[in-house]
Amino acid sequence: MLAQYFVSSMPDNVMAAIAADWHDALGEFPAWAISAACRWWMGAGNIDRRRKPMPGDIEARCNEEMWLVNAAQRRVDGYGRPQPVLRAVEPRDEIAPERRAEMADEIAAVAELMRKKCVSDRGPRQ
Repeated sequence: MLAQYFVSSMPDNVMAAIAADWHDALGEFPAWAISAACRWWMGAGNIDRRRKPMPGDIEARCNEEMWLVNAAQRRVDGYGRPQPVLRAVEPRDEIAPERRAEMADEIAAVAELMRKKCVSDRGPRQ
């Protein structure tokens, strides 16, 4: 990926140290996540695409690429754990209509932000 950016000649030991930094940052991720993160970095959706990425930049994007895998892992990790005992709870007060409308607006705003993020990161979904 860094071949896309100008790199002056460097001693081999400096290049090895840089490679070690990248390995430390990305060594835990599968190749598909690293590839997707690199494609995103160089793509039109990234306003920083004209500068060289640091290992942490690609690491952060790899974490985003892995969100579904990580969510599934958290779900799997939850199986087999003792489940909390359900207890009866006191009835709650009714939510005022004004507050209910505020909550609906907040949920709609978050959903719109999520939709925009999804469209801007990957293009419109079909």
